Amino acid sequence: MAFIQVPEIARKIQRRFGTDGPAPTHTIAPEIVPVALVEDLTDTTPEDTGFQRACFGYSGQSGAASNNSHVQLFNPAGSGVMLHVEAALVSIGSAGNADLRYHDTELSTAGSNESFRDRRIGGRPVGRTSAQNNGSALGTSLATLALPGTESIQVPVDVLLDEGQGILFLAASQNISVTCLWYWQERSKLPGE
Repeated sequence: MAFIQVPEIARKIQRRFGTDGPAPTHTIAPEIVPVALVEDLTDTTPEDTGFQRACFGYSGQSGAASNNSHVQLFNPAGSGVMLHVEAALVSIGSAGNADLRYHDTELSTAGSNESFRDRRIGGRPVGRTSAQNNGSALGTSLATLALPGTESIQVPVDVLLDEGQGILFLAASQNISVTCLWYWQERSKLPGE
C-alpha cells in the first residue's frame, strides 16, 4: 500500500477511497485562526470567588413551658447572595415530631456559629442561624417528621433561599428542646435574580 503524503485529510480520503466531488470531511482553511472568548470580569468584586461557598452553622433552643422551640437558617435582606440549603442534622429533646417550615422573619436569638466548610475562606458566611421560643408554631409548614429523642437525624432539605427568606425546624410539642446543624451553599446572585 502506498503512503499518501497530502497536506489535507480530505484529499487523502478522496485518493484512498476513490471518491469524487466535495470533500467528505470538513476542512479548516489556513487563514482561519482560533479565537478564545474571555468574559469581562471588570465588574466582579473581590469577594466574588466565582463558585459556591460551602457553609455550616448550628442553632439550638431549650424547651420552655407553653412554648414551641424553633431553630432557623435565614438569608438577610440585601445580602446579594442565594442560599442553597442542602441538609440539616436535627435533634429534639424527647421522641416526637419536628416540623420543617418556611419563615421569612429572622428569629430573635441570633446564633454565632456559622462557618465556611473550606477553612481557607476568611470571614463568616452570609447565612445566619437563630433560635427562639414562641407560644405557637411560626411559619408555613412544609413537612412533619417523627424523630427519636436525643438522636440526631440528617434530613435532606434541598431548598433555595433568596434574600429575606428563612427556613426553620421546630419541636411540634411544647417544652421540648430542638437543635440543628444546617448545611448550605452560598453563591452571588446572578443578574436578574
